[in-house]
Amino acid sequence: PFIAIEDRRFYSHWGVDPRGVARALWTNLTTGRTQGGSTITQQLAKFTFLTPEQSVTRKAREALIAFWLEAWLTKDEILERYLSNAYFGDNVYGLRAASLHYFYRKPENLKPEQAAMLAGLLQAPSRLAPTNNPRLAERRMRMVLQAMVDTGYLTQQEADALPTPQVDVRTKNDLPTGTYFA
Repeated sequence: PFIAIEDRRFYSHWGVDPRGVARALWTNLTTGRTQGGSTITQQLAKFTFLTPEQSVTRKAREALIAFWLEAWLTKDEILERYLSNAYFGDNVYGLRAASLHYFYRKPENLKPEQAAMLAGLLQAPSRLAPTNNPRLAERRMRMVLQAMVDTGYLTQQEADALPTPQVDVRTKNDLPTGTYFA
C-alpha cells in the first residue's frame, strides 16, 4: 500500500521522478492546491539528512542526496529505512511502532485494511491519525485502497470488501521501573 499511494514508480525511477515533479508543478499551478512530487527516496533524504526549511536550495540538496542513496542502497533498503523512520502521528515513528500503537500488531501480522490505513497516514500524520480523526483516516484509507486497485495490487471487489479497521490503542506505563538509575 505504501508504494501505491506514495510513489507508484518507486522501482523504476532513479531517486527523482521527473513525471511526478511535472505533475505536482502542474497541479500546483492550475488548481492552487499544493501537491508533492517527492519520491520515497527524496522523502528519506529529507527527513534523514536535511532541515525542515523549505527552499529551492534544500530541494536541490534533497535530489542530490536521493541520487546518492539510489547509488548506494537497493530499492528494498531504501523502502525499509523510509518505513522505519517515517512519522505516523501520535508521536510515533516507524512502521513497527505505528502498527503496534494503532492496532497492537506487528507489521507482518497487519490485515490489508490496517496496512492501508497506516499508508494513508504518511500524507498528514497528525491530521489523519485515526485516534484524532477516524473519519478522515477512513477516507484516506479508501483512497489508498483505490490506489492499490489502480496499480493492480487488489481488485475492486477485494478493496470494496475490506472493512474499516478498529483502532486498538493500549495505554502504556511510561513511568520509571524503580531501577537504581530511576
